[in-house]
Amino acid sequence: TGVGLEPLRGSTIIEQIDLSLVGDHQSPNISPKPPISCEFVLPILDSIIEREGCSLSHVQFPSVWSEGGKSIQFEQFRIRYNEMLDNRGVGCAKCNTNLPPGDLSWIGERIVQNFTCYECLKHFCITCTNDDGEDVLGHCHNCKKGYCTDCQKSKGCICCDFEYCVDCRDFTDCSGCDSVFCEECIASGNEHSKCYECEGRFCNEFCAKYEISTHCDSCKKSFCNNCHAEYHQDEDWPSCNRCRDCFCDDCNEKKGILYAIQMCDSCYTSYCGDCREFVTFEGDDIMCEEDEENKNCAGCLQLAGLISDEKWGLRNGSSE
Repeated sequence: TGVGLEPLRGSTIIEQIDLSLVGDHQSPNISPKPPISCEFVLPILDSIIEREGCSLSHVQFPSVWSEGGKSIQFEQFRIRYNEMLDNRGVGCAKCNTNLPPGDLSWIGERIVQNFTCYECLKHFCITCTNDDGEDVLGHCHNCKKGYCTDCQKSKGCICCDFEYCVDCRDFTDCSGCDSVFCEECIASGNEHSKCYECEGRFCNEFCAKYEISTHCDSCKKSFCNNCHAEYHQDEDWPSCNRCRDCFCDDCNEKKGILYAIQMCDSCYTSYCGDCREFVTFEGDDIMCEEDEENKNCAGCLQLAGLISDEKWGLRNGSSE
């Protein structure tokens, strides 16, 4: 509940209070929700910030206090805490700009303290960068803590666009550029493409478009340009001209002649089984350049008829 903080009441020497109830580089989103209470904690914090000579520079609030709407009691404390730090006239440790800048505040709506490194307690503005061009102060999406680049390295995931401490998440490099993927995006299999042969991963932001040469919509295998050239002699996999599905050679063969993607020998138009039936019997105006009288490829007509006969046979057999 927070009653254990009572020995800190009125302290002038404590510089940091962490109420997140978790260890370093752990998510503060705890289940079940902890019963830590504003009613017990805020009067103790008030007794600290109202003392002359107060040394408190950073408070890490419980994540649960940001859920379901913040209490009036906390909002009133937030105002007093911001005023306390404002009155100190704190400046950025790198450029000496007064903090906080403009209309920003030390504790914002997310109830996370801004402009302060959790580790060294130095204060930084939002525009300063280090020698590598990185923001001096970052904020981890997992542990909800801010760190300067001297205290903790962080990386931004190209897929989810969140920044994480390197101690909070494992990362995998994009095989085509300098971008990285976080472990959660790797596990989800979304927002990136993986080569089935070399197991290289390519970001969908740019690299997958140019480095992944082909993707099977049946087994979901993808091949990068290098592996496709080495193992498939640069031959394109069959692709349907109507639905745009693409099947690898193995999957296309397994589908059999009725449902595989087949190419017309006359005009080189390709259709999968479902689209072949549709363009033949549903009236799509798709004309074979070499077979204008029949309007559709002769091979497509023949295969579509076989598909229709098979489906009729299945329906007839199920009704008997």
